[in-house]
Amino acid sequence: MLISYLKIAWKVLLRRKFFTAISLFGISFTLMILLVVYSMYDFTVGPQMPEKRLDRLLFTSQLALWAPQTSNVTSPSYSFLEHYIRPLRTPEKVSVSTGGGSTVVYVGNTKLKLDQKNTDGEFW
Repeated sequence: MLISYLKIAWKVLLRRKFFTAISLFGISFTLMILLVVYSMYDFTVGPQMPEKRLDRLLFTSQLALWAPQTSNVTSPSYSFLEHYIRPLRTPEKVSVSTGGGSTVVYVGNTKLKLDQKNTDGEFW
């Protein structure tokens, strides 16, 4: 039964080639636009790895040390992670990432400004 329906549809498509081509192009183009728009929306709004479970993440951007004569403000480093955080038993996984700054790269005649982020394997 299904084969006979497919044969009838094929015969109709061959009879009106121009309108079939326009119809198939319109359907394909519409689906392509919908997929591109949805993927852009999902990338912009949706969570990306490694931030899929933000309720279980803790971010520290600055560390401060105050003493009677001095004070020091710095960002977390690998040595701080290894010395103070990794020995803790509570966190499941511990990672550190630092914003390394921007770099300029040339691809052909095009100048690209790239942001660099230094991380370890646990971050991803």
